[in-house]
Amino acid sequence: MRSTDHWAEVARDALREVREEYVRALGTSSPEAPEISCMGKDFQVDQVRRVILTPQDPEFWAVRDGKWYVRADSLPGCLHLSSVIGTERSLLAVGFVDLLTRLCAGPPWRAVSESELAAFLNLAVAEGVVHPRADRAIWLTVSRELASGRADAELNALLPELITDHDVLYDPEAPAPRFAERLVPGRAKKFDGTPEAYERQLLDAVLPAERGRAPGPEPFAGHEEPLGAYVREHVFGRVAAALG
Repeated sequence: MRSTDHWAEVARDALREVREEYVRALGTSSPEAPEISCMGKDFQVDQVRRVILTPQDPEFWAVRDGKWYVRADSLPGCLHLSSVIGTERSLLAVGFVDLLTRLCAGPPWRAVSESELAAFLNLAVAEGVVHPRADRAIWLTVSRELASGRADAELNALLPELITDHDVLYDPEAPAPRFAERLVPGRAKKFDGTPEAYERQLLDAVLPAERGRAPGPEPFAGHEEPLGAYVREHVFGRVAAALG
């Protein structure tokens, strides 16, 4: 069986390619909404909200200050956005690892839900670009839930301050179509503190020997090696077991 280190490297390379596409898509000027691809599927990037979405009708898109974004002033636009933004989006820890496993397996690609893959890419790619310090917290959260036997944990509810929590363009004064409420803050977070406080909580759970210490404003600093080992064990251990 190939090692967890091998599959971690495969995942890094695959996600790096998608991340580079995503960064280019955020900054490009084009006559239509920019696209990226992953696992044989095409996606579009909302340059204002900075989220990744499944392709949709061009009439849902508009330009603001030179950036493409999905209009949320119609029912179809709201439904399209709500697949990755707001109260209806969902990605379980087990779903995250299943998609990661399929990504590592390479082509020919197994059948996959495009909306679930978009949710995965928003966590595994977009979030880390927009908020770099969130990247390790996301992977550690997945690892902790799996290690604790909570494979069905909803990741979006656990993680603080995600770009997909709500629609940053929502205007409470503007006429709202049906289902617009799906895009506003509504689902209670299980943790309502700062990202730094969440990182401290993760560190206490993952490295109990560090519990009670004051790690400062960068809780993960100095712990990169054991934290990386924890992710390899609980996430890429599953990938290795599935792929051999």
